[in-house]
Order: sequence, then structure tokens, then C-alpha cells
Amino acid sequence: PLPESGVAYPFISERLAEANNGLVIESEHRYYGSSVPPKYEESLPYLSVEQSLMDHATILRYTLETVEGAKRCRVVAIGGSYSGFLALAFRLRYPKLVYAAYASSSPGRFYSQEAPYDGGYYSLLTDAADRIRPNCSASVIRAFDDLRNRYGDRVTFEQAKDELSICNPEAFGSEDDVLEELLQMVRIEFSGANMASYPPDSNSSTYKLCTTVEQSGIQGVFKAMAKGDTCLDVTRHLPSPDKNGVYSASCGDWTG
Repeated sequence: PLPESGVAYPFISERLAEANNGLVIESEHRYYGSSVPPKYEESLPYLSVEQSLMDHATILRYTLETVEGAKRCRVVAIGGSYSGFLALAFRLRYPKLVYAAYASSSPGRFYSQEAPYDGGYYSLLTDAADRIRPNCSASVIRAFDDLRNRYGDRVTFEQAKDELSICNPEAFGSEDDVLEELLQMVRIEFSGANMASYPPDSNSSTYKLCTTVEQSGIQGVFKAMAKGDTCLDVTRHLPSPDKNGVYSASCGDWTG
């Protein structure tokens, strides 16, 4: 049985499959989840896109051979984000095996370095947030402007600690970078919320995040991210630091 979570639930398992009388196979990528090997380094050569596609092809061929009536079915590869890229690559690599790919938010052009950095992702994110919570983007813009008007271009480490409840703003390296790094963290928080906002209703992560901004501004977002702690540890929400020990939200930018 399919789990009541993940990429297959509920849109694929309860909508697409039911409407088309389809069989859903939700496979686990080799060496992810429960299949992480004990000697990880020895297994790294197999942790690749090409190997993943071969694994999925093997599973698919077995299913078509063993499930009654399956040979007559057309196969559609489905995925979102990274798995969306795999779905796209699966269709291209095995065109005789896979009839079509449904690739949601697939960063295909970024892998070839063809896509320009034009902020297009955040335009889509803005539209999605406004559909879930009308005027959400206007509230976020006001909250961003409030911070910029309050601090100008520079937030000191002391201000970040005392006024914004940031535990360790020094992690950003320079006081000149604190404000924009914090605002970028909010953008990334919306990106993560949007990924989990299905169904897009008042219980969704995006709706709740929009409401937080409307009621409490950006500081409300920082408080929510702190999850009950007295201040927000930014290092818990950012990629690993560079060789100088400096953290940057830009390294976690979902637009690539």
C-alpha cells in the first residue's frame, strides 16, 4: 500500500491513478531512505542519475512482466523537483519503455546551465502564494520594506541579536550582509512551504506562513523558524559554511 505522504499522495494515487484506472509504483531511490548501505563510500559509484534510471527500468520491466494486463498499459514517469528531473531523464533515456513524463518543478535546464538567473522561480512562487492566501505577496513586500526602511542597508550584529532575535548573526561574516541574508532565508522558507502546500488550503504550510507575515511581519517568521527557542540559530537553516566559516543563504537558493 502507498504511504499517506510523499510525491504519490494524494494527487497521483487518489486523482490521476483513479481517474485513469492506473497502477502506481512508488520506488525508493537506491541508497536513500531504508536502503542506505553500511559502507557508504564503497557504494558511491552507484549513487548516480544513470544508475537510478537503470534501477527504475529494471523495476518497471519486472512489473510489466509479472502484473496481469500490465503489458497493455502505457507508462508515465512522475516526479517533482529532483525526482521531476529523473522522470524527464527516464523518458529521454528509455523512450520505448516510458510513454510520457509528468515532471513538476523539474530543473532540467539548470542541469545544462542553459537557464538564465532571472528570478523566474520566485515569480511562480509569488503567484502560488497569492492563490493560496490572497494578497500574501503584498504583505511580504510590506514586511521586507519595513525592515529595509528601519535598518537601511546594514543591520549590526547587536541589532540582529537584540531586535530580531537572531542567535548568531556573526555566521554571515559581515554586518553589511546580515539584512539581505535574513531576507533570503525568508524566501527560502516560502520555497520550502510551497513544496508541501498540497492541497492548497488554509491548512497548508504556505497559508500559515502568509498569515504569520500578515500578523507578525518578518520577525514572526524568524520566531516560527526558531521553533520555541529564544532566538533563531541561522546555521541550522543554511548549507555548510565556506572555507572561511561564513554561512550564506544564497547557497541555498532554490533557483539554482
